[in-house]
Amino acid sequence: MKFASKFFAGASLSSILALAYACANPQSPSPAKADPASIQKGKETYAMFCQACHGPEDPSIDSPSNLFDRKWFHGEGRAGVEKSIREGIMEKGMPGWGPMIPSEDIDAILDYLFSFQTTETSTDE
Repeated sequence: MKFASKFFAGASLSSILALAYACANPQSPSPAKADPASIQKGKETYAMFCQACHGPEDPSIDSPSNLFDRKWFHGEGRAGVEKSIREGIMEKGMPGWGPMIPSEDIDAILDYLFSFQTTETSTDE
């Protein structure tokens, strides 16, 4: 009986630590890879709505509008970037796309953008 209680206490502590790490590191990639079809749909939707301002896939351009390098100037993690897409960043001239882009297409854009990101991605607001 003592072994079982120690085992469950250890398992609970491990779960709590893993959750705390995930909350403290929102930029870490999700464990599940995005579906290649969703990434392709995101690429097409990005070309239609985003590329005119944010540019093509080029991680070598050091600019706040470049979404393919390792620096993020607005939005933290997937949820933060989704909020930026849906609501916009009016002080930077970016409209909110929520009313114009269907939710599944916004999810595809996120899959596409985050397919370029690594654990070294930083948020510089």
